Amino acid sequence: YKAILRQEVGYFDAEENSAGRVTARLATDATLVRATTGERLATSIQAVATLLAGIVVAFIASWKLSLVMLAIVPLIGFTAAVQMKAIVGFTEGNKESLEASGQVAHEAMVGIRTVQAFGMQAHVRTLFHDVIQRVTVRGIRAAIVNGLSTGSAMFNMFGAYALIFWVGSRFMEAGEITFTDTTRVFFALAMGAQGPGQQAGLAADQAKAMSAAKSIFAVLDRRSKIDPTSN
Repeated sequence: YKAILRQEVGYFDAEENSAGRVTARLATDATLVRATTGERLATSIQAVATLLAGIVVAFIASWKLSLVMLAIVPLIGFTAAVQMKAIVGFTEGNKESLEASGQVAHEAMVGIRTVQAFGMQAHVRTLFHDVIQRVTVRGIRAAIVNGLSTGSAMFNMFGAYALIFWVGSRFMEAGEITFTDTTRVFFALAMGAQGPGQQAGLAADQAKAMSAAKSIFAVLDRRSKIDPTSN
């Protein structure tokens, strides 16, 4: 808020910095960033620690079988990266549309007497509807991409489970490991991967927070052409 008030008057003449859009950013950006900090940040640290502990236990039980299991991690990571990139793209587009809808609503509320005097209620509703419709279309696309990528991640995970049991059975036939070691590797890595798997489900919130943080720092880092706080 302080950074916004520091900007010169010409800054607010731009359409992307109108009162409605700036108000929408103030109302949403900080809230979105806060959603991925605090308890969720602690959960992320816990997930990393759990994964590392699982890897250590698995390697102690059977380093060969653990290497086979970890070889699939890049594929799972690639799926998560594609999901994150897609969601970020949709989020940034939605953010602009939501700011535009905030601008329409703000201008209508501020000038409500003018709107009523000239009977422009239907016109204002149409403007608002057109902006929100773009958000709806992007939301449907984001849901489809998110569903496909999440399904792919689940497919990779269960494929990894099947692979570890198949490879483990080959190692047991060769007498290299025991059934106990196989199950120890499986459960250690499965339990260790639960934390990162839960974090992957929060990819949409993280993408929104990244977009919001980018918008916040764009204002904080901007140097006002005429700084009213300068002596």
